[in-house]
Amino acid sequence: MNKGETDAESESELVALGSPGPDEEAARLEELIEIDDGSEANPKTNATDYDTALKTASPDRDFPPRSNDDVYIIYTGGTTGYPKGVMWRHEDIYRVLFGGTDFATGEFIKDEYDLAKGAAANPPMVRHPIPPMIHGATQSATWMSIFSGQTTVLSPEFNADEVWRTIHDHKVNLLFFTGDAMARPLLDALLAHQDEGTKYDLSSLFLLASTAALFSPSIKERLLELQTMLEEGSITEEEYVVEERQVLAEVGSGLSNTEIAALLHISEATVKTHVGHIMAKLGLRDRIQAVVYAYETGLVRPGAGNR
Repeated sequence: MNKGETDAESESELVALGSPGPDEEAARLEELIEIDDGSEANPKTNATDYDTALKTASPDRDFPPRSNDDVYIIYTGGTTGYPKGVMWRHEDIYRVLFGGTDFATGEFIKDEYDLAKGAAANPPMVRHPIPPMIHGATQSATWMSIFSGQTTVLSPEFNADEVWRTIHDHKVNLLFFTGDAMARPLLDALLAHQDEGTKYDLSSLFLLASTAALFSPSIKERLLELQTMLEEGSITEEEYVVEERQVLAEVGSGLSNTEIAALLHISEATVKTHVGHIMAKLGLRDRIQAVVYAYETGLVRPGAGNR
């Protein structure tokens, strides 16, 4: 929505997407629901108390059947321009940000049953997105985790010390944040912990994902150095489930997905899921790197049969 739009409908939507405005702006809304936040603020509006609204609401649907063309709105605070609501079609945001596409193969996930099968076939994954839930990065990480049957750890607010403690306590694998604004406090906290002699087990953490803001190379390198993730956090052969190890071995032998499926008596979709998960866990860009990894770790030996 552009700031220059002035018609009544646009102005009303803009107020609804943002924080509550002055009393006269809130009064223009058709419906206003108030949630007691424990503060002493007492706006002069005709708002309905949330609990009252919930009790008096009708259980009947007052909207048409859901459609792929329904709109999902992500609020942005204005780091790339004016504050606005970014609108996505449900189908599009599911395919791009919520896990509806296997990016290792480039193919769409067929349906929710394939997602469920992939979740059951793969080891657990624990994600910790630390921006607030209103941020698109945390929404996409959370929905992707839910749809793929994984675990998401959420915190009510950002506290750099608590982030490292959470990774230690919950064995987090993927940490999502927004650039230097969070990375710098995280680095400072980790340095302080080292000086104090505090030792956190960060061996479970194998991926830092930053989005929507600058992540300086110097801070990135220092974080990697301090966490020693490349030495302590790499996933070893013993951590693979048996079937996943077999798939990686056959990829290392140069077999296609179809050939691996026939050899291991599993579906090709399951093979694709394993391959994508292996590449994500090990940070591999393509199957060539997977072959190299299989040889370097001894999973496949030159000149020796693998079966």
